[in-house]
Amino acid sequence: MENGILLVVFGEEYDTFAASCMQYSKKYIKTPVCVLTNLKNPSEKWEDLTDISFKYFDLAQDKNRQIKTTMNEHTPFKNTLYLDCDCILQKDGIEDIFDKIPENGLLLQVYSRVLLNRQIPGALYRKAFSIANICLPTVVYYGAFLGFKENKDTDLFFKLWNKYWMVNGYGREMPSLSCAVKNSKIHVKELSNNVFSWRINKEATIQHEYGGFLKNLVDCKEFRSFKPFDKR
Repeated sequence: MENGILLVVFGEEYDTFAASCMQYSKKYIKTPVCVLTNLKNPSEKWEDLTDISFKYFDLAQDKNRQIKTTMNEHTPFKNTLYLDCDCILQKDGIEDIFDKIPENGLLLQVYSRVLLNRQIPGALYRKAFSIANICLPTVVYYGAFLGFKENKDTDLFFKLWNKYWMVNGYGREMPSLSCAVKNSKIHVKELSNNVFSWRINKEATIQHEYGGFLKNLVDCKEFRSFKPFDKR
């Protein structure tokens, strides 16, 4: 398949929330969606959505980032837009985002630009930067959105991302993402805030969960934004 949206959805609670987000977004989805899951029986909320496929992994919930950092091996699409499962589409335009993916690079959104040591965002990043021998300046990118094409350059990037994620203790993947981008020297095209937004932005095409905003919007109030294994 040419273009598609990829989700990594492990665990029943995340599955229910992801399905609720896709239900909300369905009128704006113009491409196939593939869900990488560890559930043999996903939520019934997926059933009336069209062009959805599932790929099952016999893995524990806390292995979700193993799949996320190797998603290039599992996507069925030539051109992939990865979204965290707690994202919605708010308007038309998702198909135009595929055109922004660079031929041999990544489509990412900047979290912060790190010029000085005092700007490094916390101990997890200091550890990751030290292990990967990252020299400043560097850029930290959000891990909730990623666009890529099928090619050798992105394969190299994902190998480094998975490697750095493992040597950093199998926890948060954003510090390792920054290191893999820097050391793979892969080309990055940066998104504007009107395409993907973490903070509430009704003008953005894609909105990430923020402070419980989405779980109320999509009527999935039982969802808790963070799990214990997310905090490592």
